[in-house]
Amino acid sequence: MTEKIQKAIDKIDQEAEKEAAKEYKAKLATAKADAEKKTKAALEKLEQEKADLKRQLDSSATKLDAAVRQAKAAGADTDVAACRVYFTELQQTAAKVQELIGKINAKDPATGAKLSAAVIQVLQSTARNLEVAQ
Repeated sequence: MTEKIQKAIDKIDQEAEKEAAKEYKAKLATAKADAEKKTKAALEKLEQEKADLKRQLDSSATKLDAAVRQAKAAGADTDVAACRVYFTELQQTAAKVQELIGKINAKDPATGAKLSAAVIQVLQSTARNLEVAQ
């Protein structure tokens, strides 16, 4: 009788192991598919950001070239024309940074404070450099 019981127990153990292996493989396949999907989405997002940055760079270069050509045609200082283009971009970038830090502050005040401090430090350094240049 004990041999029959042991065989039954062994059979149940084997079936349980097979079922556990099946479940593990299914969970592994699901996790792998999810990871691939997330990786693909992250890659697509990075590609989109790269394309956006390239468009911005191309736009900036186009604006700069146009401003320099106009300045040359008018006999004006091309450095002043270039400075105007960069200054406008600086103002636009500062507005975007402010907006983003505001959003970050709403979600994570500690990170927002760190970013604000970093931006302030860069601006103060820039201001000091401009004062020295005068």
